[in-house]
Amino acid sequence: MERQLRRALTLEPNPCTDVHISNSATPGFRQHQGAARQAGFTLIEILIVVTIMGIMLVAAGSGASSMMSTLRMKEALESISNSMDHARQLAMTSNRDVVFRIYKFTNDMNQSNWRSMEFGTVDIETNPDATGYQDPTGTNFKPKFKAAGAPTILADGMVFHPSTSYSSLLDTTKTELITGSDTGPDGRARDYVSFRFLPDGRTSLGTGTKWSLTLIRESEATGAALPANFATMQLDPATARVRTFRP
Repeated sequence: MERQLRRALTLEPNPCTDVHISNSATPGFRQHQGAARQAGFTLIEILIVVTIMGIMLVAAGSGASSMMSTLRMKEALESISNSMDHARQLAMTSNRDVVFRIYKFTNDMNQSNWRSMEFGTVDIETNPDATGYQDPTGTNFKPKFKAAGAPTILADGMVFHPSTSYSSLLDTTKTELITGSDTGPDGRARDYVSFRFLPDGRTSLGTGTKWSLTLIRESEATGAALPANFATMQLDPATARVRTFRP
């Protein structure tokens, strides 16, 4: 009895009822805590990962945009070459001049640029009694243009460079080029420059000029400088053949 009272007063631990757990005596417990801490991520680590992912997404988006622009430019080059080749063949097979027009018009975004082509023949009515007859000697005489097909519009976002330094086929001061305006299939007014493919395989263009058209993105058509991404096609006036150049 005396021993029990002394134990209660001194708070002596009872080896039979009291249990004391020491971390130093349980190394497995400490290893489990360390493993739990190592399995998580700190805020700094998460921010670093998010930043890297953002940089990779921006780089991927820029690469995809550049690829699409290259594909559109390639498509536009092919459409120009095909249109001129078809016009040349039509002139030779039909044994008559074929007029090739390049149009400038305003799109739905109110942007006015050279962006489409069309070729066909010019019909002159020689019968004075026929409907629509015009006197060829008159000052207002304008032969009727008959398109061989629908206009060819450049790939979305592509236009011809407006500077005559890079697109000499748009130089309205050249006497070989005919200028004018008409109404397109959509009812909108459009300006044009034109020349002719001849039955003998030549063009009506002079041999003293390097005749060219340069393709650029419409977003870069505001200045006179040549952007980094462009494509130039050159028309040989003597053979009516087209060559293309890329930087």
